[in-house]
Amino acid sequence: AHSVGVEEVFGETLNARGSNVEECADALEHAGHASFAEMFSECMERRSAWSEATLEYVRAINASVPIRYLQYPGRLTEQARETMKKYDHVVWL
Repeated sequence: AHSVGVEEVFGETLNARGSNVEECADALEHAGHASFAEMFSECMERRSAWSEATLEYVRAINASVPIRYLQYPGRLTEQARETMKKYDHVVWL
């Protein structure tokens, strides 16, 4: 990101509309990230899985480039919301 002059990055947890979950899981698996693919596939089944995946994503993208991670708290478990409060790059919507 630095090599092309990125000033800020915005991210969010996967939007689960249409075939987004399946398409992203396939792309992640194809790129060698099977554990992320499995987590996202489980997200639609369990609220706790959605929260776990969101926390993992927030941790993984904590990079040297300024990032703002956009998050709605509604689908997260209470524990996940509390954990995410320690990350300065999370922007609550």
